[in-house]
Amino acid sequence: MFSINKLSSLFTSKNSEPHIVGQLFQTNINTKISEKCIFNNSKIYISSSSASQDPHLSVQRLFAEGEKELEAIQDSSDELCSFSFENIFKIERVKYNNLEALAWEYSIDQKLFYIFAPDYDTTTIEQVTDFYFACFGVWNKTELYKSLSATNSSVCVPEEIPSDLISKVQSLSISQKTPAQSSSQNGQDRFEDIEDALAQAEKEVEALNETNLSLPFAPSHIASGAKVVSLTSELYAFDTVSETFQLLASKVFINVINSSRFDYFLNINSTSRYYISQKIEQKMNPIFNANYLSMVWNIFDSDNKPYSLSVVFATLDHYKSFQMAITKAAYEIINREPWEKLSSNYQDDNDSFEENESEYEDSDEEEDDTYNKNNQSTSNIFSNQNNVTNSALVVGYKYDRSYILRGNQIGVFRYTNDDDIEHDTTITKIADNYGNRFIPTKIMLHEQDSSMIMMNPNNINSLYKMDLEVGKVVEEWKVHDYIAPTDIVPQTKYAQMTTTKTLTGISHNSLFTIDPRISGQKLVESMHKQYTTKNLFSSVATNEKGNIIVASEKGDIRLFDRIGVNAKTSLPSLGEPILGVDVTADGRYIVATFSLYLLLIDTKIPDRFADKIKDPAKRNGFMSSFPKDAKPMPKRLQLRPEHVIYIGAHAKFTPARFNTTSEISGAGTLNRENTIVTSSGPFVITWNLSKILSTGRGDIYHIKQHADTVVADNFTFGEDKNIIVTMPNDVALIGKNDLKKATKKTLTLHKTPIKK
Repeated sequence: MFSINKLSSLFTSKNSEPHIVGQLFQTNINTKISEKCIFNNSKIYISSSSASQDPHLSVQRLFAEGEKELEAIQDSSDELCSFSFENIFKIERVKYNNLEALAWEYSIDQKLFYIFAPDYDTTTIEQVTDFYFACFGVWNKTELYKSLSATNSSVCVPEEIPSDLISKVQSLSISQKTPAQSSSQNGQDRFEDIEDALAQAEKEVEALNETNLSLPFAPSHIASGAKVVSLTSELYAFDTVSETFQLLASKVFINVINSSRFDYFLNINSTSRYYISQKIEQKMNPIFNANYLSMVWNIFDSDNKPYSLSVVFATLDHYKSFQMAITKAAYEIINREPWEKLSSNYQDDNDSFEENESEYEDSDEEEDDTYNKNNQSTSNIFSNQNNVTNSALVVGYKYDRSYILRGNQIGVFRYTNDDDIEHDTTITKIADNYGNRFIPTKIMLHEQDSSMIMMNPNNINSLYKMDLEVGKVVEEWKVHDYIAPTDIVPQTKYAQMTTTKTLTGISHNSLFTIDPRISGQKLVESMHKQYTTKNLFSSVATNEKGNIIVASEKGDIRLFDRIGVNAKTSLPSLGEPILGVDVTADGRYIVATFSLYLLLIDTKIPDRFADKIKDPAKRNGFMSSFPKDAKPMPKRLQLRPEHVIYIGAHAKFTPARFNTTSEISGAGTLNRENTIVTSSGPFVITWNLSKILSTGRGDIYHIKQHADTVVADNFTFGEDKNIIVTMPNDVALIGKNDLKKATKKTLTLHKTPIKK
């Protein structure tokens, strides 16, 4: 996330003096343009609390980070106006544009005075009053005040009677809004002068609000409809040349528009232009940050080239209102149902765009990004098959082998002592028991890696067992006449290391055990849970104890302690298909893969419920239902929107995996999973599990680019040192340390600079 200066608390500054935020104007009633905006965004404060130290009334311009760099050519004196209380002739509370403001004279001829108009989005009238009396308390100790009070007793009490300064401000407001009525030509000239002055003032204010930067595209149409929320904010764009977020406008109007039923747009405009009118959808890749009161997201031009924008709000209330509007819109767009239909117990769970900020900094040193190991080309290993590429990868647990599926052939690769990979053999002409060739849609190692179980798209109700020693299918298992498996996994996470015969499988609406030893159909009826509705189950995983996770194309997740019973936990749908799930060996953490992000879920039920769930072994979502007020809060893992710019298209992840380990360390403790790996396009991406848990951040990751799209990837068994990467025509074994922090060096640069 980019760095923006945190907004100061309303009445807390570095020296603990009170201050308020607003605009500073300089006014000269003798000029054609009676007002000049000095600072559009500033704070006013008393520079010293002791009158003996020559106190000043100071107005400091406020910058968002990036804005100051844009104006680095300016003299630093342009950032601060300071007025000695000894030279302030008068200070008053006034009505300016019908709102309470501060005004003071700082000129002997009394024609030049200043107005500070508070920002009432962040300031209350009580705070303005308190600040005025604080100023008056300092001013009444000055020699000038004493000399004035000696000749005019009314100044001893603030605003005892209306002063001529108040009258000047009031006349200024009147002259802005109501031209003097006169039938003479002078009156008409005065009216035209005021019109010209107001037009010029509007241009000056607009120039202050907007920079000379812009996006290289404009919206082709502006969405219209009911306004869900309407706010103001600052607008930034990420520039790939400077690698920073640059300020586009210090004040824009943000509207979330409900254009039609379950369709929403985000409109952002200033008084002079529309910056975007963007349909709200998942590929926006939004990330909210409460510490910065900001949202960062992606927008795509007509050529699908990504850009990254950010809005920063002035108040927490505005930030929360905007976040809720985006969350509700995203839910309704995906699920095509009203937000209100979602149970209030689960509405908070949809706040997964939130990013938690921490002080964590990745300390990895920048190293040479060059990868010097040779990729193993597979295009010349397999026999010629037109338009066929590598499509699947399985990693051996018992032996140091990996298997890559390419059409109806399987390439077998082994690991070398120097942490590389080389071709061992190829299994060709995959066919059933009758010699009918087929291209498997799913492969899984079984029985200590001695056999491989396959799905045949030409016979979806059966599974096929290949003997890897001879490289041929030796058995056909008819699962059921009316049930077609959509996914299969070992009965427990590491069952393939044993001689266990049974498997766990799912169909679109059922969960079951497959036992090849029984005669006839291999589905075990006593270990079968079927639903009457089409749940569209898509992926299944098991932990070491045989607990089961089932995910669906609808985006929901069910946790079972065993097969044949109802789920102990059902996590609500996010409305998007889940592409894959994986679980740590102990069942503590689940990673679910969506096309644009991952969700990390902690299944542990908090210890505060020990009085209700006394057995610690049952204090998890597999063995017990989550209490109503202890729902798991998924952590969203995704690419940063500014990194999506470099990649050149929105992310689409392959199923993520934890590194595998069931070994005992030398200290006698269980080695736990440390890393999550996935890929998107030609990039392999890893997240450090312990860093996610300690920082709460899902945007800390390492990445490595390859020459081609990554089809599948996984860790070698028992460690997270090496990752096997499968591309359409290549396979590579890369070290985890070859992955680096995402920078311009490690990402393909699709330059999308903002226009200057």
